[in-house]
Amino acid sequence: LERLAAKYGEVDLRIMQANGGSITAEAARTAAVKTVNSGPAGGVMAGAWIGRLTGDRKLITVDMGGTSFDIGVIEGGTPTVTSDGKFAGYPVKIPIIDIDTIGAGGGSIAWIDKGGVLNVGPQSAGADPGPACYGLGGSEPTVTDANLVLGRVDPAYFLGGEMPLDPELARRAIRTRVAKPLGLSLEEAAAGIIRLVNANMVKGIGVNSIERGLDVREFALIAFGGAGPLHAAELAGELGIRRVVVPPYPAALSAFGLLVSDTRHDYVRTIARRQSELQPADLLAAFLALEEAGRAQLARERVPPALQRYAWSTDLRYEGQSYELATPVERTRRMGRGTIERIVARFNALHQQVYAYSSVDEETEFINVRAAAIGRVPPVRLPRGRPGGASPGRALKARRPVYFAGTGFVPTTVYERDRLAPGQGVPGPALIEEPASVTVVPPGWGALVDPYRNLVLALRGRPRPRQAARSRR
Repeated sequence: LERLAAKYGEVDLRIMQANGGSITAEAARTAAVKTVNSGPAGGVMAGAWIGRLTGDRKLITVDMGGTSFDIGVIEGGTPTVTSDGKFAGYPVKIPIIDIDTIGAGGGSIAWIDKGGVLNVGPQSAGADPGPACYGLGGSEPTVTDANLVLGRVDPAYFLGGEMPLDPELARRAIRTRVAKPLGLSLEEAAAGIIRLVNANMVKGIGVNSIERGLDVREFALIAFGGAGPLHAAELAGELGIRRVVVPPYPAALSAFGLLVSDTRHDYVRTIARRQSELQPADLLAAFLALEEAGRAQLARERVPPALQRYAWSTDLRYEGQSYELATPVERTRRMGRGTIERIVARFNALHQQVYAYSSVDEETEFINVRAAAIGRVPPVRLPRGRPGGASPGRALKARRPVYFAGTGFVPTTVYERDRLAPGQGVPGPALIEEPASVTVVPPGWGALVDPYRNLVLALRGRPRPRQAARSRR
């Protein structure tokens, strides 16, 4: 911290929160629960920011690293937030970005159960000893080993060549632990590992979206984490999603999310009133009191009034239910019976969307009122890249056989991502390599570099970019 202060001057140290905002280190010390799952929350916030550049208002974010696969949903440019989160099995009753996590990553171990059925994960080899191909003593076959055997990962270019992989160790692990016991060829076993981990991830995406009443075909997929771009197009194809966005430096996108996230403080008060008993003046007074507390906190943090923003919501449920649904409330200085009726109507519509039914004739209960105090951070601006020529030939690295489901090994063109310029398109099958990740463009897909150097993948050839916004927050 002293070195940072010496280089950049006296600046506040801020900590990411699970709600997608940041707080001071002092505030985090007194409310550590607010930082639960804050790293993945940074990834979702970065996904929303990238979506504003690409014109994607509906996004499913997928973050695949070495051990886990994190899924978030963005609607209308805003991440979905819940107050019913869990951490290590314990309920977390604070506003957090709604992220589902499953045990699926590059280190996920492939294993055969007592019934002779192949499984992948949730056990992970971690980083030490890691996948067998790391050569650090690991002997269990993993997703990374399978991708290496199938030609999707260059053993000489892992981490930009800083950590060469051993293909023979990967082959040995898959052959002895999976292929021989199941009577499969090496390639069939490796492809089966990829197919199973993809199925697990597709199921996880469905829980966070389809089972909550969303039509995923209306969404784009934004893929990040070191392993996310390796699997993204295949996941999208299984889900009927036709557009995938891979941002620059996908392995570090969650960290970028911290830079673009606003200061945020959440306040809550329990009122526990039936709709028929609730007085509009009491509801308004509760909201105004919470907002005033937030305004005082932002003032203490020296956030200028012009950069302050406030949002209200209330937790509602039908009488007799044991769970609530957060419902947005428009800020106002006056409330009447009509205001309460509009809030309840909005709740009914949300309940229908999330749970596929609503009970408009039942008594509605107002349980909690909430206010968020937000301090906008200075905008981060990305320069628009200079368009390149029509041909991506300058980025061409190699051609090698790569295995794809339904086709087996096919000759595949390999490109260096840093050498692809905005406007250049790459038809599949192709691999687009960068030091910490690889983007797989399957047959029948195409990739296009947009003005901000995002890779936009789409079905049926060279995709058209959506109308991109100017770089802004």
